[in-house]
Formats: sequence, C-alpha cells, structure tokens
Amino acid sequence: MIKTSINLQELRKRIYFKSKEEKAKEVTKQKGKYYELDYARFADDLVVTVSSHSSMRRLLSKVIERLKEEFEKIEVTINKEKSRVVDLKKGGVINFLGFTMKRRRNKSGKWGILTIPQSKKRKGLLEKIKELIRRHRTLGIFQILVNELNTTLRGWVNYFSIGNSSKCFSYVRNYVEKKLRRYLMKQRGKKGYGWKKWSNDWLYNEIGLFDNYKVKYIPE
Repeated sequence: MIKTSINLQELRKRIYFKSKEEKAKEVTKQKGKYYELDYARFADDLVVTVSSHSSMRRLLSKVIERLKEEFEKIEVTINKEKSRVVDLKKGGVINFLGFTMKRRRNKSGKWGILTIPQSKKRKGLLEKIKELIRRHRTLGIFQILVNELNTTLRGWVNYFSIGNSSKCFSYVRNYVEKKLRRYLMKQRGKKGYGWKKWSNDWLYNEIGLFDNYKVKYIPE
C-alpha cells in the first residue's frame, strides 16, 4: 500500500504565490498585448523574465525587492547560490527544467529565444544508450535491446520535443544508429557499420527502432 499526504502549508504557499504572479503579469501588461514581466514556475523552481526596454529599466530592481517581500510573508528562503540575474542581451543563458534558453537571431534577422536541451541532459542520454548496448553484448538478444532503446528514446524525446530541439535530435538519432550498427557488426566479429548490409529502412521499419524525432510547435 502506498501512503500519501498533502502538506497544506506548502499548498497554501503555492496558491498564494500563484495569485501574486498572475497579478504582477497583468499590472505590467502594455497596450493589452505585451507583457513586460512574465514567469515560469515548476514546484520550487522559478524563472522571472523582465523586459529589456529602456522604459522598464527600473522594473528589475522592483521585481527583486517585491519577490523578497512576498517570500518573507510565506516564510520561503531564496537559495542565493542558485539564484542569479541573467542578461540575455549580453550573452547570458537560462537553464531551466533541463532546457537551455539563449538569445539568437532567426532566419529573418529578428531576435528570438533559442530553447534547446541542456548539453548535460544530452550527454546523460548518450551515456545511458552506450551502457544499454554494452550490457546487451553479453545477452545477445537484439530485439530486447531495441525495445529498451525505444523506451529510453521515446521518453527523452517526448520531454524535449518543444522549442528548437531538431539539431539535437538529429545528433541523437545518428548516434543511436551508429552504435546499433556497431553492435550488430561486433556480434559477427567484423569491423565497420554495415552500411551495405543493413539499410535504414530495415532498421526503422522492419526492426522497429524508434524514429519519431518530431518537434512540437506550440502556437503563441
């Protein structure tokens, strides 16, 4: 039996803070369209974004001061080691919930925010794939290996399928394909990747290797 409980004090803090966040957004809304202040929060992790427009220069210091005041009311302590102010215009980056966000120009020359998986998250995935393949070299059951790879890839890709993950996904796809081809060749005591022996159609359509590396675009 699994026993669960709700911390009512913690719930009260989150409800209180959410109401303050929403009010702050509306107060800084300009001309009924643009927000000069916005936020993203998950559990105890919070990112507050403030407009860099010259007319909003005083807003940042006011936001920091107000956050401290509101946190004190609900007895929440800010982790100073993990908290910092980042200026995206000066090349700063935001790391939040596994994503890295930074400023860049799009194809039309306009500035926007690039959102990609953190490098350490990609590295962690590749290490896990490498370990899965290494472990299965002794077992030698190819379809079980493919099933485990698919489960790992499906979960990771689904989580990071928003933003600008296409380049990262392409890298992961090529990595997995090469590792799997090397596995097949090593099982036969041969070198290389078996490009002529096994086609991509065989890997993805007949064997069923995961291939749904699609990015989801969220409408604004």
